[in-house]
Amino acid sequence: MKSNLQRLSQQKMFLYRATMRVGNLWCQEEETEGSVVSFEVAGSSIPPSTHPSLQEAGDGLCVAAPLCCALCRHNSTAVAVVWRKMDDDDDDVPQLSSHTLAALQEFYLEQQQREGMKTSQGFNQYSVGSIEEDWQLSQFWYSEETASCLASEAIVAAGKGGRIACVSAPSVYQKLKEQDGTDFSVCILEYDRRFSVYGEEFIFYDYNNPLNLPEHLLPHSFDIVVADPPYLSEECLQKTAETIKYLTKGKILLCTGAIMEEQAAKHLGVKICKFIPKHSRNLANEFRCYVNYASGLD
Repeated sequence: MKSNLQRLSQQKMFLYRATMRVGNLWCQEEETEGSVVSFEVAGSSIPPSTHPSLQEAGDGLCVAAPLCCALCRHNSTAVAVVWRKMDDDDDDVPQLSSHTLAALQEFYLEQQQREGMKTSQGFNQYSVGSIEEDWQLSQFWYSEETASCLASEAIVAAGKGGRIACVSAPSVYQKLKEQDGTDFSVCILEYDRRFSVYGEEFIFYDYNNPLNLPEHLLPHSFDIVVADPPYLSEECLQKTAETIKYLTKGKILLCTGAIMEEQAAKHLGVKICKFIPKHSRNLANEFRCYVNYASGLD
């Protein structure tokens, strides 16, 4: 981020907007007329924010420092600093408020701490968050409490010697691997190949090809399937449902948005639970669990 800010200053630009997104709240520090062309996150350009006050027009550049990401499926927390070119006769230097600078510093401190943990001797490769969320893949990890609860539910539902499949639910898989796995086995079906570090238990999975699975994954060979489709769309849910129904002997534990309740019932015959899952970041969209069996989540 430092090099980006230096580069922007050298190109004679001025502060257009500094915005902090917390859940579904936008807190604007200052604003003037102007427009946004693109965000730059870790050197990659992404489309402008869907926030209605940020229009896609004119010439400008936005540098975003995501605490999570405001542009993915759950519209989570992010800090965004937006700049545009200043007039030739304007000699003002870009300045950020102490509030925004503190937020940026906190974000990068967290990053440094996570990197330090990965190189420490006591690093646990199965801890939730050991592989960082990737906003480009719409990844948002569960809180420790939620991951533990869902893992425990899956173990009970699978029964002694049971088989558990985690479809696009890596934080549940990680929490299961922290348990005493002598009474169950588990695999992870995931698009993100970073999870291939988990060896033979990792199975590459693309919901766009729901039945493109390895031959050794026989139909109806898992006692329970825990799934968290990556996007809140009926198309994504329907295709993921094909995979779930192929793998499970019967039991399904689905985690998705509350707005998907009708579609979840339609495609998987599941009902909403009283238990409300939480994520490590505050999410704007209400999230729920759905099952098709008598569970401990009610």
